[in-house]
Amino acid sequence: MQFGAYETHGFYDEMFDPGGRPRPHARLLLETVEALTDGHLLRYKHAAERLLLQMGITFNVYGDSAGTERIFPFDLIPRIVPAEEWDLIERGLKQRIHALNAFIDDIYHDQKILKDGAIPSEVILSADRATLTNAVVSGYATVLGVLFDSVGKVRTAAARMSGSNNLKQIGLAMFNYETANQVFPSPDGKRKPGDKGGLSWRVHILPYLEQQALYKEFKLDEPWDSPNNKKLIDKMPQIYVSPLAAAPPGETFYQGFVGKGAFFEPGKSLRLPDITDGTSNTIMAIEGGQPVIWTKPDDIPFDGKIDPKSLALPGQPFGINALMADGSVRFINLNSTSAAKLNAAITRAGGETIYLDDPDGPGAAVPDFIVPKTPGDAGPVPKKSAPPKGGKRDLPAPPPIKKP
Repeated sequence: MQFGAYETHGFYDEMFDPGGRPRPHARLLLETVEALTDGHLLRYKHAAERLLLQMGITFNVYGDSAGTERIFPFDLIPRIVPAEEWDLIERGLKQRIHALNAFIDDIYHDQKILKDGAIPSEVILSADRATLTNAVVSGYATVLGVLFDSVGKVRTAAARMSGSNNLKQIGLAMFNYETANQVFPSPDGKRKPGDKGGLSWRVHILPYLEQQALYKEFKLDEPWDSPNNKKLIDKMPQIYVSPLAAAPPGETFYQGFVGKGAFFEPGKSLRLPDITDGTSNTIMAIEGGQPVIWTKPDDIPFDGKIDPKSLALPGQPFGINALMADGSVRFINLNSTSAAKLNAAITRAGGETIYLDDPDGPGAAVPDFIVPKTPGDAGPVPKKSAPPKGGKRDLPAPPPIKKP
């Protein structure tokens, strides 16, 4: 990336001085950026945006058809502030906060500022409640708003990471099952026609989730709702409990897609070579959809027409965690991932090579590329999106001020 045509006239630029020369503190950054191609920067930008989504560094937009959650505006190229400028900013902020605290304390107690005539008494005492709210609270509104919203975002980010870890453990158990049995578990655990039983794959991987004792309590030749097996529903392991959304006791959001061409297909036990689209391009399971009884062979029916938004968790409309067939976990933006791309990722042998990390459709922040394996493809087609919108938050009014 080159800055030869970059103009700095008429405004302050953190990287260049008015003559277009790099500032001393920005020289190393400039050399690093100029050594990168535009393609490198775009890939880094995409990776950073995905990380922000996964960590929950977002804000809410209500009433937007494209979704309620957006990434905070983010510039991949940092603005370097020298130590001496930070020192000036820090001293200024401390001074303003101290002055604001002293003013509020005086107004509600000694009121010296009114007695000394620094501020006319009528300005304060004649103000209505709304005016006082703006005057007293506005100094803290931004700080409080960011604080309260940040606490919720941190909790959401931690829950997403915990849910991602659950999926990784499930994926590891699936691979250990495949190593021991030369096949992955089928949706109902049956290996061949005529087999008895009928318990979910979630039950059959229990020995590989350090749940051997619980596994031995099941009667594998009986269905999930037999008298013996039904009483074990309430013993659902913690790894099947989503930290992002509450489900009824004994039910889970961790499930797969079951249908022709999916990772789980009725009457079939797959092997790794059956996933010809590539394990990194094929969804094994998700944390989403409607909750199901964890022991019941009940997952999301797949017909090639899955609507991404139908997979949202309660209270989490923006996206879900997905376990890929290579054991990795990816965050899928349900508002910007098209149905075509999602359904292509569910199939194991559809002949597509997809880049699931690149969102598309309404609200997309980066281009979408789906590259079929068949020859004669016209090439990737980028899609655009609308910019995010903002919102506001209400704060409580301060207590009334007494007259001197």
